[in-house]
Amino acid sequence: LGPELLLGPEQAPVQALTAKLALAWGNASVLVQHQRKMQIYNPCLIPADFKLFIEGSDSAFSVEPREAHLEPGCSMTATVTVCMDDTRAFTDNLHLLVSEGADISIPLDATGTGNTLVAADIEHDQLDFKHQFLGRAFQRRILVSNLGCKTQSLVWINTEMDRVRLQYAKIARSAGKKFSMDLVPLEVQPVFSITPEKASLPAKESVAFLINGFSHRVGDISEQFVCMASVGGNSKQERTAFNFAAKVLVVTPL
Repeated sequence: LGPELLLGPEQAPVQALTAKLALAWGNASVLVQHQRKMQIYNPCLIPADFKLFIEGSDSAFSVEPREAHLEPGCSMTATVTVCMDDTRAFTDNLHLLVSEGADISIPLDATGTGNTLVAADIEHDQLDFKHQFLGRAFQRRILVSNLGCKTQSLVWINTEMDRVRLQYAKIARSAGKKFSMDLVPLEVQPVFSITPEKASLPAKESVAFLINGFSHRVGDISEQFVCMASVGGNSKQERTAFNFAAKVLVVTPL
């Protein structure tokens, strides 16, 4: 028989180490590396050579080092890292294969949470257009990247547009008319719009959206944009991917 190794948390005393171990991260943010360190101890009178590897291919988990040598009575630390690209549970097994000894299997478990969609152009939940002139069009481009592993359907909503439509649709109905944005006074109409309003974004790809602005009134203006995302167009599992304010200070040209 070859050497038998003992395992445990990095700072655990030798007497607390055991032959079995499981590593669990619980809920952890996607697209971020999360680490767990484990102590490996050789209590035997002979040296131990061993390899460490993750069982699954293309696993969310990784381990360093990949191989090691421990003299009798010595210990070392191995680092297991998980980086998830989906909001679901990830499981795998870390194998510690001892030369002329046992194959120790260590269960790994983590659950991804958060957002796999990234938009670097949106800072601090706002998109600031600074100063713009009254009656002149302005525009910004935002790039949304899907760093997840599934195609996602995106739908943008301008909450101010929805509010104006609802308010003036009621007025139009009471007057026996069909609603049209032409019925809304220019100074009340929303300043911002986005194109396209809907998009299907495959995994590991990006899509550009244009935020367009045109104002018939001066002053500080802020309108809220919400992006709803779903996998496979399943509206029952729709969630908020982005929620930001488009802001502008509209001034009269000199």
